[in-house]
Amino acid sequence: MKRNVLFLSLFLSLGLLASAQCPITEAVDFSATDVDGKEWNLFNELESGHYVLIDFFFTDCEPCQQSVNNINNAYQYFGSNTSDVTFLSVDYGDNNSQCNSYNKRYGVKYPTISGKEGGGSQICNSFKIPAFPTIILIAPNHTIVEQNIKPGPGNQRIISVLEEYGLEQAGCPIIGNDDVCISGIKITVSPMPDEDLLKIKVITKSNTKLSFNLLNISGTKVYSIINRNFKQGETSFYLPMGSLKPGVYILVTVSESIEIYNHKVINN
Repeated sequence: MKRNVLFLSLFLSLGLLASAQCPITEAVDFSATDVDGKEWNLFNELESGHYVLIDFFFTDCEPCQQSVNNINNAYQYFGSNTSDVTFLSVDYGDNNSQCNSYNKRYGVKYPTISGKEGGGSQICNSFKIPAFPTIILIAPNHTIVEQNIKPGPGNQRIISVLEEYGLEQAGCPIIGNDDVCISGIKITVSPMPDEDLLKIKVITKSNTKLSFNLLNISGTKVYSIINRNFKQGETSFYLPMGSLKPGVYILVTVSESIEIYNHKVINN
Protein backbone atom coordinates (compact mmCIF):
# COMPACT_ATOMS: atom_id res chain seq x y z
CA MET A 1 0.00 0.00 0.00
CA LYS A 2 2.71 2.50 0.94
CA ARG A 3 4.56 1.86 -2.31
CA ASN A 4 1.42 2.82 -4.21
CA VAL A 5 1.07 6.00 -2.15
CA LEU A 6 4.71 6.90 -2.86
CA PHE A 7 4.19 6.33 -6.58
CA LEU A 8 1.09 8.52 -6.49
CA SER A 9 2.99 11.24 -4.65
CA LEU A 10 5.81 11.28 -7.18
CA PHE A 11 3.43 11.19 -10.11
CA LEU A 12 1.48 14.15 -8.80
CA SER A 13 4.65 16.05 -7.99
CA LEU A 14 5.93 15.65 -11.52
CA GLY A 15 2.80 16.09 -13.56
CA LEU A 16 -0.19 17.40 -11.62
CA LEU A 17 1.07 19.98 -9.14
CA ALA A 18 -2.06 22.06 -9.45
CA SER A 19 -4.22 19.24 -8.07
CA ALA A 20 -1.75 17.91 -5.48
CA GLN A 21 -3.52 19.51 -2.56
CA CYS A 22 -6.28 18.79 -0.07
CA PRO A 23 -9.42 18.81 -2.26
CA ILE A 24 -11.87 19.75 0.50
CA THR A 25 -12.38 23.23 1.96
CA GLU A 26 -14.15 22.36 5.23
CA ALA A 27 -12.28 20.55 8.03
CA VAL A 28 -13.34 17.09 9.19
CA ASP A 29 -13.29 16.63 12.96
CA PHE A 30 -11.07 13.99 14.55
CA SER A 31 -9.85 12.86 17.94
CA ALA A 32 -6.46 11.17 18.16
CA THR A 33 -3.60 10.40 20.52
CA ASP A 34 -0.09 11.38 19.46
CA VAL A 35 3.02 9.25 19.87
CA ASP A 36 3.71 10.89 23.25
CA GLY A 37 0.27 10.00 24.63
CA LYS A 38 -1.32 13.45 24.34
CA GLU A 39 -4.91 13.54 23.13
CA TRP A 40 -5.99 15.97 20.41
CA ASN A 41 -9.41 16.98 19.16
CA LEU A 42 -9.37 19.16 16.05
CA PHE A 43 -12.59 21.06 16.67
CA ASN A 44 -11.61 21.76 20.29
CA GLU A 45 -8.43 23.43 19.03
CA LEU A 46 -10.33 25.43 16.42
CA GLU A 47 -13.12 26.48 18.76
CA SER A 48 -10.56 27.76 21.26
CA GLY A 49 -9.67 30.33 18.59
CA HIS A 50 -6.58 28.58 17.26
CA TYR A 51 -5.58 28.08 13.67
CA VAL A 52 -4.36 24.51 13.07
CA LEU A 53 -1.54 23.60 10.68
CA ILE A 54 -1.40 19.92 9.72
CA ASP A 55 1.53 18.26 7.98
CA PHE A 56 0.34 15.05 6.31
CA PHE A 57 3.31 12.73 5.74
CA PHE A 58 4.66 9.19 5.85
CA THR A 59 8.08 8.16 7.10
CA ASP A 60 9.64 6.90 3.83
CA CYS A 61 8.63 10.06 1.94
CA GLU A 62 11.79 11.98 1.01
CA PRO A 63 10.02 15.32 0.35
CA CYS A 64 8.37 14.95 3.77
CA GLN A 65 11.77 14.49 5.37
CA GLN A 66 13.11 17.56 3.58
CA SER A 67 10.25 19.76 4.81
CA VAL A 68 10.81 19.07 8.53
CA ASN A 69 13.28 21.90 9.16
CA ASN A 70 10.97 24.50 7.62
CA ILE A 71 8.03 23.29 9.70
CA ASN A 72 10.19 23.19 12.84
CA ASN A 73 11.24 26.80 12.28
CA ALA A 74 7.64 27.94 11.88
CA TYR A 75 6.53 25.86 14.89
CA GLN A 76 9.08 27.56 17.13
CA TYR A 77 8.58 30.99 15.56
CA PHE A 78 4.89 30.89 16.47
CA GLY A 79 5.44 29.75 20.06
CA SER A 80 5.63 25.93 19.91
CA ASN A 81 1.86 25.38 20.25
CA THR A 82 1.45 27.95 23.04
CA SER A 83 -0.07 30.78 21.00
CA ASP A 84 -2.72 31.16 18.28
CA VAL A 85 -1.67 28.33 15.97
CA THR A 86 -1.37 24.61 16.71
CA PHE A 87 1.01 22.44 14.65
CA LEU A 88 0.31 18.73 14.14
CA SER A 89 1.78 16.07 11.88
CA VAL A 90 -0.46 13.23 10.74
CA ASP A 91 1.14 10.07 9.38
CA TYR A 92 -0.16 7.63 6.81
CA GLY A 93 0.50 3.92 7.32
CA ASP A 94 3.23 3.87 10.01
CA ASN A 95 3.09 2.80 13.65
CA ASN A 96 4.21 4.69 16.76
CA SER A 97 7.66 3.12 16.73
CA GLN A 98 8.30 4.04 13.10
CA CYS A 99 7.09 7.61 13.71
CA ASN A 100 9.29 7.95 16.79
CA SER A 101 12.31 6.80 14.78
CA TYR A 102 11.42 9.29 12.03
CA ASN A 103 11.05 12.11 14.57
CA LYS A 104 14.38 11.31 16.16
CA ARG A 105 16.23 10.98 12.87
CA TYR A 106 14.89 14.17 11.29
CA GLY A 107 14.49 16.24 14.46
CA VAL A 108 10.69 16.70 14.38
CA LYS A 109 9.67 19.01 17.24
CA TYR A 110 5.91 19.25 16.72
CA PRO A 111 3.36 16.57 17.82
CA THR A 112 2.96 13.48 15.65
CA ILE A 113 -0.10 11.24 15.20
CA SER A 114 0.90 7.86 13.78
CA GLY A 115 -1.00 6.21 10.97
CA LYS A 116 -1.80 3.01 12.83
CA GLU A 117 -2.15 3.36 16.62
CA GLY A 118 -2.95 7.06 16.36
CA GLY A 119 -5.49 6.75 13.56
CA GLY A 120 -3.57 9.01 11.20
CA SER A 121 -4.31 6.91 8.13
CA GLN A 122 -8.04 7.37 8.64
CA ILE A 123 -7.54 11.11 9.12
CA CYS A 124 -5.61 11.27 5.82
CA ASN A 125 -8.48 9.46 4.13
CA SER A 126 -11.06 11.78 5.71
CA PHE A 127 -9.21 14.79 4.31
CA LYS A 128 -8.76 12.99 0.95
CA ILE A 129 -5.05 13.72 0.92
CA PRO A 130 -3.75 13.04 -2.63
CA ALA A 131 0.02 13.38 -2.13
CA PHE A 132 2.67 13.67 0.55
CA PRO A 133 3.64 15.95 2.06
CA THR A 134 0.50 18.05 2.06
CA ILE A 135 0.53 20.94 4.54
CA ILE A 136 -2.79 22.63 5.25
CA LEU A 137 -3.94 25.51 7.44
CA ILE A 138 -7.39 25.47 9.05
CA ALA A 139 -9.00 28.65 10.38
CA PRO A 140 -11.00 28.75 13.63
CA ASN A 141 -14.24 28.75 11.60
CA HIS A 142 -13.27 25.25 10.32
CA THR A 143 -12.43 26.48 6.81
CA ILE A 144 -9.30 25.06 5.18
CA VAL A 145 -7.79 28.37 4.12
CA GLU A 146 -4.55 26.88 2.74
CA GLN A 147 -4.94 23.53 0.98
CA ASN A 148 -1.22 22.90 0.47
CA ILE A 149 1.52 25.21 1.72
CA LYS A 150 4.74 24.55 -0.20
CA PRO A 151 7.70 24.89 2.22
CA GLY A 152 9.93 26.17 -0.60
CA PRO A 153 13.62 27.07 -0.26
CA GLY A 154 14.98 28.63 2.91
CA ASN A 155 12.98 28.90 6.12
CA GLN A 156 10.44 31.64 5.46
CA ARG A 157 7.65 30.28 3.28
CA ILE A 158 5.43 28.77 6.02
CA ILE A 159 6.06 31.71 8.34
CA SER A 160 5.12 34.19 5.61
CA VAL A 161 1.89 32.36 4.76
CA LEU A 162 0.75 32.21 8.40
CA GLU A 163 1.56 35.88 8.95
CA GLU A 164 -0.86 36.71 6.13
CA TYR A 165 -3.64 35.54 8.48
CA GLY A 166 -2.54 37.87 11.27
CA LEU A 167 -0.62 35.24 13.20
CA GLU A 168 2.34 36.77 15.01
CA GLN A 169 5.68 35.60 16.31
CA ALA A 170 5.36 34.34 19.89
CA GLY A 171 7.92 33.87 22.62
CA CYS A 172 8.44 30.66 24.49
CA PRO A 173 6.15 29.70 27.39
CA ILE A 174 6.52 31.55 30.70
CA ILE A 175 6.14 30.36 34.29
CA GLY A 176 3.27 32.32 35.82
CA ASN A 177 4.36 35.93 36.09
CA ASP A 178 8.00 35.00 35.63
CA ASP A 179 9.63 36.77 32.68
CA VAL A 180 12.01 33.88 32.01
CA CYS A 181 11.03 30.92 29.84
CA ILE A 182 10.46 27.39 31.07
CA SER A 183 13.80 26.54 29.49
CA GLY A 184 15.33 29.16 31.82
CA ILE A 185 16.30 31.36 28.90
CA LYS A 186 14.64 34.35 27.25
CA ILE A 187 16.00 36.12 24.17
CA THR A 188 14.81 39.48 22.84
CA VAL A 189 16.14 41.28 19.78
CA SER A 190 15.98 45.00 18.98
CA PRO A 191 17.19 46.31 15.62
CA MET A 192 19.09 49.62 15.89
CA PRO A 193 19.00 50.88 12.28
CA ASP A 194 20.65 54.21 13.06
CA GLU A 195 23.75 52.37 14.27
CA ASP A 196 23.52 49.36 11.91
CA LEU A 197 23.38 47.05 14.92
CA LEU A 198 21.13 44.30 16.23
CA LYS A 199 20.82 44.34 20.01
CA ILE A 200 20.38 40.92 21.60
CA LYS A 201 19.30 40.66 25.23
CA VAL A 202 19.71 37.34 27.04
CA ILE A 203 18.04 36.56 30.37
CA THR A 204 19.02 33.24 31.89
CA LYS A 205 18.32 31.57 35.22
CA SER A 206 21.72 29.90 35.35
CA ASN A 207 25.12 30.00 33.67
CA THR A 208 24.80 28.64 30.15
CA LYS A 209 26.32 28.48 26.68
CA LEU A 210 24.41 29.71 23.64
CA SER A 211 25.12 29.82 19.93
CA PHE A 212 23.60 32.31 17.47
CA ASN A 213 23.24 31.88 13.71
CA LEU A 214 21.97 34.66 11.48
CA LEU A 215 20.42 33.24 8.28
CA ASN A 216 19.33 35.06 5.14
CA ILE A 217 16.04 34.38 3.37
CA SER A 218 17.59 31.40 1.52
CA GLY A 219 18.70 29.79 4.77
CA THR A 220 22.39 30.60 4.24
CA LYS A 221 24.35 31.43 7.39
CA VAL A 222 25.77 34.97 7.20
CA TYR A 223 26.96 35.42 10.78
CA SER A 224 27.64 33.02 13.64
CA ILE A 225 28.60 33.04 17.32
CA ILE A 226 29.39 29.62 18.73
CA ASN A 227 29.15 28.59 22.41
CA ARG A 228 29.26 32.02 24.02
CA ASN A 229 29.17 31.85 27.82
CA PHE A 230 26.38 33.71 29.62
CA LYS A 231 26.22 34.16 33.38
CA GLN A 232 22.98 34.01 35.33
CA GLY A 233 20.97 37.21 34.92
CA GLU A 234 20.74 39.68 32.04
CA THR A 235 23.37 40.25 29.34
CA SER A 236 23.16 42.39 26.20
CA PHE A 237 25.42 42.35 23.16
CA TYR A 238 25.31 43.51 19.55
CA LEU A 239 25.61 42.05 16.05
CA PRO A 240 26.85 44.28 13.19
CA MET A 241 24.29 44.60 10.38
CA GLY A 242 25.86 47.36 8.24
CA SER A 243 27.62 45.01 5.84
CA LEU A 244 24.48 42.95 5.15
CA LYS A 245 22.11 43.57 2.26
CA PRO A 246 18.66 44.94 3.09
CA GLY A 247 16.14 42.14 3.56
CA VAL A 248 14.69 39.59 5.97
CA TYR A 249 16.93 37.49 8.20
CA ILE A 250 16.33 34.85 10.87
CA LEU A 251 18.33 34.81 14.09
CA VAL A 252 18.45 31.23 15.38
CA THR A 253 19.44 30.72 19.02
CA VAL A 254 20.75 27.27 19.93
CA SER A 255 21.16 25.82 23.41
CA GLU A 256 22.85 22.41 23.72
CA SER A 257 22.18 21.66 20.03
CA ILE A 258 18.46 22.48 20.44
CA GLU A 259 16.96 25.48 18.65
CA ILE A 260 15.08 27.44 21.29
CA TYR A 261 14.31 30.67 19.44
CA ASN A 262 13.83 31.92 15.91
CA HIS A 263 13.54 35.70 15.53
CA LYS A 264 12.72 37.47 12.26
CA VAL A 265 14.97 40.46 11.65
CA ILE A 266 14.36 43.05 8.94
CA ASN A 267 17.48 44.88 7.82
CA ASN A 268 16.48 48.11 6.07
